[in-house]
Amino acid sequence: MKKLLSILIVMMSLSAICNAEEYNFEDYIYPFGSRTFSTLDANGKTISVSQYSFVSEYYDNYLVEEVYIGMGMQSATNYYRYRIVDNTVISDLQIKRNRLSGSTKYQDKRTLFAFPSKDKPYTWSETEQGEKIEGKSEYVYVLFQGVKTKAIKITENISFIVNNVKRKHLRKSYWIEGYGRVVTYYRIDGGKERIQSIVEMPVAFDGVTELPSQEK
Repeated sequence: MKKLLSILIVMMSLSAICNAEEYNFEDYIYPFGSRTFSTLDANGKTISVSQYSFVSEYYDNYLVEEVYIGMGMQSATNYYRYRIVDNTVISDLQIKRNRLSGSTKYQDKRTLFAFPSKDKPYTWSETEQGEKIEGKSEYVYVLFQGVKTKAIKITENISFIVNNVKRKHLRKSYWIEGYGRVVTYYRIDGGKERIQSIVEMPVAFDGVTELPSQEK
Protein backbone atom coordinates (compact mmCIF):
# COMPACT_ATOMS: atom_id res chain seq x y z
CA MET A 1 0.00 0.00 0.00
CA LYS A 2 2.86 2.37 0.89
CA LYS A 3 4.61 1.63 -2.42
CA LEU A 4 1.39 2.21 -4.37
CA LEU A 5 0.88 5.55 -2.60
CA SER A 6 4.44 6.57 -3.45
CA ILE A 7 3.84 5.72 -7.12
CA LEU A 8 0.64 7.76 -7.17
CA ILE A 9 2.40 10.74 -5.59
CA VAL A 10 5.16 10.61 -8.19
CA MET A 11 2.75 10.24 -11.09
CA MET A 12 0.63 13.14 -9.81
CA SER A 13 3.78 15.25 -9.59
CA LEU A 14 4.69 14.31 -13.15
CA SER A 15 1.20 15.20 -14.34
CA ALA A 16 1.26 18.59 -12.65
CA ILE A 17 4.63 19.45 -14.17
CA CYS A 18 3.50 18.16 -17.57
CA ASN A 19 0.52 20.50 -17.64
CA ALA A 20 2.69 23.45 -16.73
CA GLU A 21 5.39 22.68 -19.28
CA GLU A 22 3.11 21.24 -21.99
CA TYR A 23 5.09 18.01 -22.13
CA ASN A 24 3.20 14.77 -21.47
CA PHE A 25 5.93 13.05 -19.50
CA GLU A 26 3.47 10.68 -17.83
CA ASP A 27 2.69 9.08 -21.21
CA TYR A 28 6.33 8.30 -21.92
CA ILE A 29 8.11 7.70 -18.61
CA TYR A 30 7.14 4.12 -17.78
CA PRO A 31 3.32 4.54 -17.96
CA PHE A 32 1.10 2.71 -15.48
CA GLY A 33 3.74 3.26 -12.78
CA SER A 34 5.96 0.35 -13.78
CA ARG A 35 7.39 -1.51 -16.75
CA THR A 36 9.21 -4.84 -17.14
CA PHE A 37 12.01 -5.44 -19.66
CA SER A 38 14.00 -8.44 -20.82
CA THR A 39 17.74 -7.92 -21.32
CA LEU A 40 19.11 -10.04 -24.16
CA ASP A 41 22.57 -11.32 -25.01
CA ALA A 42 24.13 -11.23 -28.49
CA ASN A 43 22.22 -14.39 -29.43
CA GLY A 44 18.84 -12.98 -28.39
CA LYS A 45 18.62 -15.05 -25.22
CA THR A 46 17.18 -13.46 -22.07
CA ILE A 47 19.90 -13.07 -19.45
CA SER A 48 17.99 -10.93 -16.94
CA VAL A 49 14.68 -9.18 -16.33
CA SER A 50 14.42 -5.61 -15.07
CA GLN A 51 11.37 -3.99 -13.50
CA TYR A 52 11.15 -0.20 -13.35
CA SER A 53 8.92 1.64 -10.89
CA PHE A 54 8.70 4.91 -8.97
CA VAL A 55 9.12 5.73 -5.29
CA SER A 56 8.99 9.02 -3.44
CA GLU A 57 10.92 9.71 -0.25
CA TYR A 58 10.37 13.04 1.47
CA TYR A 59 10.99 15.60 -1.30
CA ASP A 60 12.96 13.27 -3.60
CA ASN A 61 11.62 11.17 -6.46
CA TYR A 62 13.38 8.02 -7.62
CA LEU A 63 13.16 5.74 -10.62
CA VAL A 64 13.92 2.25 -9.30
CA GLU A 65 15.32 -0.59 -11.41
CA GLU A 66 15.11 -4.08 -9.91
CA VAL A 67 17.18 -6.68 -11.79
CA TYR A 68 16.37 -10.41 -11.63
CA ILE A 69 18.35 -13.36 -12.98
CA GLY A 70 17.80 -17.10 -13.15
CA MET A 71 14.64 -18.28 -11.44
CA GLY A 72 13.54 -14.86 -10.25
CA MET A 73 16.58 -14.19 -8.04
CA GLN A 74 17.07 -10.48 -7.42
CA SER A 75 20.66 -9.57 -8.26
CA ALA A 76 20.67 -5.77 -8.15
CA THR A 77 18.59 -2.71 -7.36
CA ASN A 78 19.44 0.67 -8.87
CA TYR A 79 17.99 4.00 -7.72
CA TYR A 80 17.99 7.09 -9.91
CA ARG A 81 16.98 10.30 -8.15
CA TYR A 82 15.50 12.55 -10.79
CA ARG A 83 13.93 15.92 -11.49
CA ILE A 84 12.19 17.39 -14.50
CA VAL A 85 13.93 20.34 -16.15
CA ASP A 86 12.08 21.83 -19.11
CA ASN A 87 11.87 19.01 -21.70
CA THR A 88 14.16 16.56 -19.86
CA VAL A 89 14.22 14.08 -17.00
CA ILE A 90 17.57 14.45 -15.26
CA SER A 91 19.12 12.14 -12.66
CA ASP A 92 21.68 13.79 -10.36
CA LEU A 93 22.18 10.86 -7.97
CA GLN A 94 22.47 7.14 -8.69
CA ILE A 95 22.67 4.41 -6.04
CA LYS A 96 23.54 0.96 -7.34
CA ARG A 97 23.17 -2.01 -5.02
CA ASN A 98 24.58 -5.30 -6.21
CA ARG A 99 23.91 -8.55 -4.38
CA LEU A 100 27.59 -9.50 -4.57
CA SER A 101 29.58 -6.25 -4.59
CA GLY A 102 27.41 -4.11 -2.31
CA SER A 103 26.26 -0.51 -2.71
CA THR A 104 27.89 2.27 -4.72
CA LYS A 105 26.78 5.88 -5.04
CA TYR A 106 27.41 8.11 -8.07
CA GLN A 107 26.56 11.75 -8.64
CA ASP A 108 26.71 11.96 -12.41
CA LYS A 109 24.31 14.16 -14.32
CA ARG A 110 22.36 11.72 -16.51
CA THR A 111 19.59 12.45 -18.96
CA LEU A 112 17.07 9.65 -18.49
CA PHE A 113 14.66 10.99 -21.10
CA ALA A 114 14.24 14.06 -23.29
CA PHE A 115 11.56 15.40 -25.59
CA PRO A 116 12.71 16.88 -28.89
CA SER A 117 12.71 20.66 -28.72
CA LYS A 118 9.59 21.92 -30.54
CA ASP A 119 9.71 19.18 -33.18
CA LYS A 120 13.43 19.71 -33.67
CA PRO A 121 16.13 17.32 -32.41
CA TYR A 122 17.39 18.06 -28.92
CA THR A 123 21.03 17.28 -28.14
CA TRP A 124 23.12 17.04 -24.98
CA SER A 125 26.55 15.98 -23.76
CA GLU A 126 27.42 14.41 -20.40
CA THR A 127 29.71 11.93 -18.63
CA GLU A 128 28.72 8.80 -16.72
CA GLN A 129 31.38 6.95 -14.73
CA GLY A 130 34.09 8.06 -17.14
CA GLU A 131 32.08 7.38 -20.29
CA LYS A 132 31.39 10.37 -22.52
CA ILE A 133 27.84 10.39 -23.89
CA GLU A 134 26.57 12.47 -26.81
CA GLY A 135 22.78 12.25 -26.85
CA LYS A 136 20.04 13.22 -29.29
CA SER A 137 16.24 13.04 -29.07
CA GLU A 138 14.12 13.30 -32.21
CA TYR A 139 10.70 12.38 -33.57
CA VAL A 140 10.55 9.53 -36.08
CA TYR A 141 7.95 7.15 -37.48
CA VAL A 142 8.23 3.42 -36.92
CA LEU A 143 6.30 0.24 -37.60
CA PHE A 144 5.08 -0.81 -34.16
CA GLN A 145 2.99 -3.98 -34.07
CA GLY A 146 2.50 -3.55 -37.82
CA VAL A 147 1.13 0.00 -37.50
CA LYS A 148 2.84 3.24 -38.57
CA THR A 149 3.41 5.07 -35.29
CA LYS A 150 5.10 8.29 -34.22
CA ALA A 151 7.91 7.68 -31.73
CA ILE A 152 10.71 9.46 -29.95
CA LYS A 153 14.12 8.05 -30.81
CA ILE A 154 16.89 8.68 -28.30
CA THR A 155 20.38 8.01 -29.62
CA GLU A 156 23.42 7.93 -27.34
CA ASN A 157 26.93 7.75 -28.75
CA ILE A 158 29.18 6.44 -25.96
CA SER A 159 32.96 6.75 -26.01
CA PHE A 160 35.51 5.57 -23.44
CA ILE A 161 39.07 4.26 -23.21
CA VAL A 162 40.07 0.73 -22.18
CA ASN A 163 43.78 -0.23 -22.06
CA ASN A 164 44.67 2.93 -24.02
CA VAL A 165 42.23 1.95 -26.78
CA LYS A 166 39.30 4.23 -27.57
CA ARG A 167 35.98 2.40 -27.78
CA LYS A 168 32.75 3.66 -29.32
CA HIS A 169 29.35 2.16 -28.58
CA LEU A 170 25.89 3.18 -29.77
CA ARG A 171 22.68 2.90 -27.77
CA LYS A 172 19.36 3.66 -29.46
CA SER A 173 15.95 3.50 -27.79
CA TYR A 174 12.42 4.11 -29.03
CA TRP A 175 9.69 5.61 -26.85
CA ILE A 176 6.01 5.53 -27.85
CA GLU A 177 3.21 7.55 -26.29
CA GLY A 178 1.15 5.40 -23.96
CA TYR A 179 3.81 2.68 -23.86
CA GLY A 180 7.00 4.48 -22.89
CA ARG A 181 10.31 2.90 -23.85
CA VAL A 182 9.62 -0.21 -25.90
CA VAL A 183 13.01 -1.33 -27.16
CA THR A 184 16.70 -0.45 -26.90
CA TYR A 185 19.26 -1.39 -29.56
CA TYR A 186 23.01 -1.57 -28.99
CA ARG A 187 26.05 -1.62 -31.26
CA ILE A 188 29.66 -2.16 -30.22
CA ASP A 189 32.50 -0.44 -32.12
CA GLY A 190 30.60 -0.31 -35.40
CA GLY A 191 29.56 -3.95 -35.25
CA LYS A 192 26.15 -5.45 -35.83
CA GLU A 193 23.24 -3.73 -34.13
CA ARG A 194 21.20 -5.94 -31.81
CA ILE A 195 18.34 -5.68 -29.34
CA GLN A 196 19.71 -5.06 -25.88
CA SER A 197 16.48 -4.58 -23.96
CA ILE A 198 12.82 -5.07 -24.91
CA VAL A 199 9.58 -4.43 -23.05
CA GLU A 200 7.46 -7.38 -22.01
CA MET A 201 4.00 -7.18 -23.58
CA PRO A 202 0.86 -9.35 -23.54
CA VAL A 203 1.38 -10.05 -27.25
CA ALA A 204 4.50 -11.11 -29.18
CA PHE A 205 6.83 -8.18 -29.81
CA ASP A 206 10.21 -8.30 -31.51
CA GLY A 207 11.15 -4.64 -31.88
CA VAL A 208 10.35 -1.74 -34.20
CA THR A 209 11.33 -0.83 -37.74
CA GLU A 210 12.17 2.82 -38.29
CA LEU A 211 10.71 4.17 -41.50
CA PRO A 212 12.91 6.10 -43.97
CA SER A 213 12.61 9.88 -43.73
CA GLN A 214 10.61 10.13 -46.97
CA GLU A 215 7.91 7.94 -45.38
CA LYS A 216 7.46 10.05 -42.22
